[in-house]
Amino acid sequence: MKTYVATITQAGTGNPAPFVVHRNTLGGSPIFTRIGPGQYEITGAGLFPTSKFVAWLGCPVDDNNGWVNQVNVNGDLVTILTYINSTLSDDCFPSEQSIHIQVYD
Repeated sequence: MKTYVATITQAGTGNPAPFVVHRNTLGGSPIFTRIGPGQYEITGAGLFPTSKFVAWLGCPVDDNNGWVNQVNVNGDLVTILTYINSTLSDDCFPSEQSIHIQVYD
């Protein structure tokens, strides 16, 4: 099994960025892109074989502030959606958020 774990940050309209990479045995580095408010993609140019990986955010969001996130895996693409009170928003992606990706052989 290959693993990628990183603490990521995102601010304003900037792309998310790995702040600290804790483990990367993928054989390359994923690319983080902001698509729009609360919409992010992670691609890996062959690092994520279709149907052979899982991804999740490691830090729970704050339900008391209406923060919710959703991580979708489709083909070789990871999509992250972040919401405040059911509205897509950049303002609920805390700097201590971590992404975990596991690729199965």
